[in-house]
Amino acid sequence: MESKVIDHLFRHHSGKMVSVLTRIFGLAHLEVIEDAVQDTFIQASISWRHKQPDNPEAWLTQAAKNRVLDIFRKLKS
Repeated sequence: MESKVIDHLFRHHSGKMVSVLTRIFGLAHLEVIEDAVQDTFIQASISWRHKQPDNPEAWLTQAAKNRVLDIFRKLKS
């Protein structure tokens, strides 16, 4: 069941996530942002096996933002 939810969210929310994160981090980081969004959906498919968050869209957006920051930290070091 969760794969249908994740598939639906990916189709309807991933573009919005990329847009929001691009506004935060800038268009120059589009590739990193797209990778982070993909990673986030993979993580959601693992994490949500037993329990889905109350607000999945917010969870996805925040997790993707955190993932972008993690990638930036790794690139900086």
